Amino acid sequence: MTKETNNWKIRLLGVAYILISLLAYFNSLYYSNAGNIFWFCYLGILIIGIGMLAGNSDLIKSQLYVLLIPNLIWTIDFLSFLIRGSSLWGITEYFFLAGPLLPKIVSLQHLITIPVALYVFYCLKLRRNSIWVASLLQLAILFFITRAFTSPGLNINCAYRTCGNFLPFLNNYYPWIWLLAGLMMIILTRFILLAMGGLWKPRIEDIYD
Repeated sequence: MTKETNNWKIRLLGVAYILISLLAYFNSLYYSNAGNIFWFCYLGILIIGIGMLAGNSDLIKSQLYVLLIPNLIWTIDFLSFLIRGSSLWGITEYFFLAGPLLPKIVSLQHLITIPVALYVFYCLKLRRNSIWVASLLQLAILFFITRAFTSPGLNINCAYRTCGNFLPFLNNYYPWIWLLAGLMMIILTRFILLAMGGLWKPRIEDIYD
């Protein structure tokens, strides 16, 4: 596979991600409460798509910091429901309730967003180690925007309490716990990306053979 061919494939993935994000926003406005447009994952998909389209690994990495662990938790909960007939933490039970198809299709992006973004991220270069600061700032800003413009009943971005029945004892002093959890999530994701980079590095040059 030539480098130019690979670049075109990444751009096409970028277009696909942007279209998925637009579909997610349409879904929020058409089928759901408008407050759903503030979900981290919708913005994250859009930024990842722009990063792929522009060949900018920093944009992709900034969203991996934000989305990798939440999407992993969603995926585990989803697979748990498929295998056991019940979810571990009550996060994905909504997916299996009766309702329109489009919101379910949009939710399935949780399964593919991170694997594809990781692949493209390690195909690209020009990465900065300090991009985690932008990710942390994004988390903080969206947390306060979510609290200001959405209702506690929707619990967008788990900004008012833990989602499902995931660690409900954390609800005391919740804003501080949420922000600290965001920081810890970014730190853990950084270690994961470094570890994966070490395993992936010997194979990167094969992509352009």
